Parts: sequence; C-alpha cells; structure tokens
Amino acid sequence: MDNPTQFFSIPKKLNNVPTLMGFAMDELAPALCVFGVLFLMHHALIGMALATVWFIGLRRLKSQYGMRILRLTAYWYAPTEFSQTFLKRTPSACRRYWLR
Repeated sequence: MDNPTQFFSIPKKLNNVPTLMGFAMDELAPALCVFGVLFLMHHALIGMALATVWFIGLRRLKSQYGMRILRLTAYWYAPTEFSQTFLKRTPSACRRYWLR
C-alpha cells in the first residue's frame, strides 16, 4: 500500500451518466417526449401523469436492479435481431442461456 504506482484511478467521468437538467437522460427524455406529444394532442394532464409514472417507475427500477436494467432487459427479452443489430459483440440471448 505504500507504492502509489500499484493503484489504479478511475476517472470520475466514466461513472457519470449523460444528464439533462440534472436528471439522467434515459429517465427524463422519454418522459418529456410523452408529455410533449400528449400536450400537443391537448391531453396535458394525461401526459403529465404518464410522464411522471415513467420517470418515477424507472428511477425505482434502477435503484433496485442497477443502472443497466433497460439494456439487460432488452438483451434478454428482445428478439434475436436486436442482438444482431445493436449488440454485435455479444451472443444472442438464446445461445447465452446454454453457456451457464
């Protein structure tokens, strides 16, 4: 522990998620889109309720299951074409099941 060259430092920017107005992008951007679309359709109250449910629900999921819950859920339950298109370096979920 006396030799500082044996330790690694992790930059703080790697741990930070992209934010918008101080909130995580994946929580706030869909909520703003839902509210904006329903506001333009003259359903502002319903839009506000649905945006709030999305925002609070995703925050609770992320606090219970981790920051990558959306990515993991999409990996395990999306069709195989999703893995082939977006997750090129990982095997499809049906093949990964047998690797355990």
